[in-house]
Amino acid sequence: MRPSFFSTSNIKRNVFDHINFKVLGVLLLLYFIGAFFVVFIFQLENSEVPNFGVSLFLFVVGFYMLKTKIKYNNYCPQCHSNNCFYGDINSKTTHYSSSTSDVIYERDSGKRIGYYQSGTSVDGAKYDIRTETRTSKSNFFNWKCSNCKNKVNLEESQSSIFYIIMILFSFVSFVYYGFNTFGQEIYNNYKQKQRDKEIELLLESKSNVETNYAKTTQSTTVTDTSQTTSSDFEESDYAARYAIGPLNSTKAKFVGYEEGDLIHYIFIDENDKSYGFSVMPSTYKLLIDNPKSDYGVEPNKKYLNKTFDIKWKFFEPKFNAEMEYPFDAVLTIKLLY
Repeated sequence: MRPSFFSTSNIKRNVFDHINFKVLGVLLLLYFIGAFFVVFIFQLENSEVPNFGVSLFLFVVGFYMLKTKIKYNNYCPQCHSNNCFYGDINSKTTHYSSSTSDVIYERDSGKRIGYYQSGTSVDGAKYDIRTETRTSKSNFFNWKCSNCKNKVNLEESQSSIFYIIMILFSFVSFVYYGFNTFGQEIYNNYKQKQRDKEIELLLESKSNVETNYAKTTQSTTVTDTSQTTSSDFEESDYAARYAIGPLNSTKAKFVGYEEGDLIHYIFIDENDKSYGFSVMPSTYKLLIDNPKSDYGVEPNKKYLNKTFDIKWKFFEPKFNAEMEYPFDAVLTIKLLY
């Protein structure tokens, strides 16, 4: 059975010499190429994007370094065999090293300022120079190869702990910036594009509605017969942008005309309920030109206070009601009396 790195390799070697820097270089190149395409494709300029990229890169590097350390920790540099080079736990020797340096502190607050450089002038009334000694230790073990009997004394390395911490930290950061911040940025960009498309569509549809309204009020192709069913209004043109209600039937009297955000043909039914239809077929010439009136037109006295059988539907905007207005559209109209 192949020995486990964490269970049998009680002593960790410094295997930095075995790191393939060409592979690291390729990883770095792929990282920058990938980061460029991600930013370019999603058009991301948020300041959190670099954090996501750095987290991902640290994760890849930490994983690669730990994987390499596991692979070469028991690798014999002489016979080039794996899983044969082990340290003797009982051969431990500890080497101590120390160094001294002069450090500047503020006398009042005791705050550490930095190292003192020889020849530098220091105000002794404000600063205190203290000599500090730092001591470090390192452990060495005897290593022996079970194949070629190669023996060597090597320093113990704790870098595997650092790589594990790097992987854990970068993974947490990767999840946070990737799925929370970075993902949210992608989603926001997508929603913004959708809103831009909706606004463009709404502006276009509003222009079409105004054009259709103008055609309705200014139409010269009119007849005075109740037999015709011709119309200037096509319901299918509005299906994509409006929620269309069911077909309604109303018998109502034509009593007037008004203009506001939309035009309104005013009808009143037998229950005194008022209707303001904004779209009217050209079946009857309900309006005639009158430059002296408020709207340039006025109700045609021939049809004023006449009762009609009206088939109509309610149209409600699916998107922004500030860009388009709900309206009632008459599909067919028939003079009764």
